[in-house]
Amino acid sequence: MLAESISVALLVAGELDALGILYAIGGSLSSAVHGVMRAA
Repeated sequence: MLAESISVALLVAGELDALGILYAIGGSLSSAVHGVMRAA
């Protein structure tokens, strides 16, 4: 499920980049991408 969430986030980020829209990704998705487990 994490891989699917990351794939979707990357697609959305690519579209926002293409439109020149600034964005930030936070929360558990951001933590997971950086290797920090949110829950055991």
